[in-house]
Amino acid sequence: MNNVKNIFLILAIVISAGFVKTHAQTIDLGSFQGQPFKIGGGIAANTTYFNSNRNAREPFVYNFTGNVNLSLYSFSMPISYNFTNLGGQLDYQIPFNFNRLSVSPKYKWITAHLGDVSMTFSPYTLAGHQFSGVGVELNPNSPLKFSAMYGRFLKAVEDDGNPNTLPAFKRIGYGSKLEYVKDNYKIGLIGFYAKDLINSLQVVPDAKGITPKENLVIGISAEAKLTPDFRLYTDISNSSLTQDTRAENTEESQGISGLFFNNKTSTQNFNAYKIGFDYKIQKTTLGSSFERVDPNYQTLGAYFFANDLQNIMVNVSRPFFSDKLMLQMNLGVQKDNLDNKKVTTTNRLVGTLNASARFSEKLISNISITNQTTTTNANPDQFTQINQVNPELNNVDQINYRQLSRSANLNTNYNFDATTKNKKSIVVNYSFNQVANEQGGIIRVGQLSSFHNVSTAYSHLLLQSKWGFNSSLNFTHSTIGVDQTSTYGTVLGVNKKFFKDKLISQLSTAINQSNSANFTSQNLNFRFTTSYKLLDQHNFNFSASQIFSQSSGTNPRPNINELTITFGYNYNFGGKKKKEKENQNANLKEKNTLSVKINNETIESDTNKVKKEVNALVNRVTITHSDSIKNDLESDKNKIVLLLEEYDTISDKKALKTKEKVIKEEIKELNEKVNASITFEQEYESIVNHAIEQVLFNTRQTNLFSKNYFIQKYALELPNSSRSKEEQLKQVEEAIVTQNIAIDKKDAFALSHLNLVFFLSNNDSVETVKEKLQPIISEEKEAVYKQWFAKEKENKMVDQLELKFVEGYISNYIKKFQIR
Repeated sequence: MNNVKNIFLILAIVISAGFVKTHAQTIDLGSFQGQPFKIGGGIAANTTYFNSNRNAREPFVYNFTGNVNLSLYSFSMPISYNFTNLGGQLDYQIPFNFNRLSVSPKYKWITAHLGDVSMTFSPYTLAGHQFSGVGVELNPNSPLKFSAMYGRFLKAVEDDGNPNTLPAFKRIGYGSKLEYVKDNYKIGLIGFYAKDLINSLQVVPDAKGITPKENLVIGISAEAKLTPDFRLYTDISNSSLTQDTRAENTEESQGISGLFFNNKTSTQNFNAYKIGFDYKIQKTTLGSSFERVDPNYQTLGAYFFANDLQNIMVNVSRPFFSDKLMLQMNLGVQKDNLDNKKVTTTNRLVGTLNASARFSEKLISNISITNQTTTTNANPDQFTQINQVNPELNNVDQINYRQLSRSANLNTNYNFDATTKNKKSIVVNYSFNQVANEQGGIIRVGQLSSFHNVSTAYSHLLLQSKWGFNSSLNFTHSTIGVDQTSTYGTVLGVNKKFFKDKLISQLSTAINQSNSANFTSQNLNFRFTTSYKLLDQHNFNFSASQIFSQSSGTNPRPNINELTITFGYNYNFGGKKKKEKENQNANLKEKNTLSVKINNETIESDTNKVKKEVNALVNRVTITHSDSIKNDLESDKNKIVLLLEEYDTISDKKALKTKEKVIKEEIKELNEKVNASITFEQEYESIVNHAIEQVLFNTRQTNLFSKNYFIQKYALELPNSSRSKEEQLKQVEEAIVTQNIAIDKKDAFALSHLNLVFFLSNNDSVETVKEKLQPIISEEKEAVYKQWFAKEKENKMVDQLELKFVEGYISNYIKKFQIR
């Protein structure tokens, strides 16, 4: 551990000293001209009241958020905070805080992060994990770049006996990243270290499988442009992880990280790497990547990490017919069981085709087709099969099978001829998913699932009277095993703008009915929203939603009666009077002019015009359930504003050109983020729906459950009456809990997985499952956005969301068991 500390300390001192030596004599006197002090950004307060006949969430939640930027000449200090009572009324403990406060002061190329912040070095080392501490980023106008951080990743939580409590050691971590960046290439060296403090808990919760861990990850990232159109990139990491720091020391070490690590008998070493290229040939973009992550690879700098996988991906895209048609094709092969220690090996072949066609300014269509084949084969190693605890898993014929999955989505948008009085549009969408399990070339009864959804939406806006009307029709038919369910419904809405568009109100109602062999349910939802804008600085919003749901039949669902009321207030520091004063002051002196491209429009004007257009660009984005995305855009906007102010103070022509080039690059990146954010907000619901559909299809009933297996292994006392698989599962669960029996972790996981299977078979409506998973959907939105902006494939985002849904359900359910 001392070696690790010394390495990071020496590295930080050397690099910092190098920066001081290079830049200590650079003083820009022009940066002290212009308006000295400015304040921007905004603050918000929201409250939500919830009343329901079921205990779904807390009845009253408040939330205070803010993103305020204070600036003095070239110094700026963005402040972000989020305070809420969400989680404050829980009767159990968790190792992180819901309330967050962060300050990121910046002067020229030096940025500090203080408080509850997150940083990312690479996907395999430090990857967005929030910590409470400090960080620094040094980005001077030179090839060397440096980042470092130190903080607490988890707070100590004692095991209080509550099954919902998540006991944890206090976890401290620190790391650094050194980059050398040139126009055609860059290379980075990363080090990250984290350790659980064993003395932070009075009693080590061994019964829950919580042990003090220690981790060191060393990574290298590189990128090179061999030609203007050919980019080669790679990311390599080696992780040494000690599962229990109480284990004995050992002189044996593996990997480069093991050379600097306090190795113990419980220490494991893993590798992860990815290499790929992008090549642009005229209008065609071709790319390929190879990724391999060792089984059990883990870094304590990430919340979750998929391991034991090998991916080979090929992608190609090209526009046709004067860019009116865009085609994107992806083909990938994935496999697991890289160390050949699992009972089965899974191979997956994925093919995706996306097409976007603009037939005219009025008619736009998008189509997506995915075909996926997953093959699972038994491990030929007979000893792996002999040592399997559950004898039912040794049936080789049973575990040699193929899963066939197909999906398609078609979306067409038509805008009618707009007039001075009317604006109308219609959207038609069709989606299809099918999953089948094939054994011995045969798809047996109950092993085929399919999902069809058709919807159409119409909107009509009366431009002069400011009235708007919208309606939609939806029909869904799903087949899961032998169960079939049909759902149909409609949504009707009306909205109106008052007082020169300052007051906007909307009223809508949704009605749908679901029919199956076992139940019939009717759902009715009323929603009212209104917002009022006062003096360009104050915005008040109010919404109310009432849901009624009734069910009948041989296996009815519980009736639901829920009321949700939300009130919010937003204050924008950049008010109308302040803007007018700034414009008056700006007109008192001559401005430098520049040419930039914003939203596909070239603007040649002074910095005031550019600032106005940049602000309008960011205001196009409306993001729900993710303040950090909006805050990120605001931070980028503020950065550009500061660069524009510096631009006004420069008189040297060469320096002007250099600064203009930097501004253009920043605006280009902001344009990309804004467009991605707008598209993402429109597509996130589709991604969520596909993930839920995938959960419904991929997690289904299985014949691997055997009541006798648990009776014999744990000596359970159960009645002998013959019941369904679901009733047998409930019997086993009740017996284990009431008889206070500790079971193996893998058996607890199996029971939890089967419970999820039955839950989904009883709730096969996407909307019903989405409602239960809404907290996870909101929590994962920012992570999916980062993948979206990084141009990850949609099937990868859907897979990760599916995994989060399943993990969240199982991790909460498994707490009812004692693990031995």
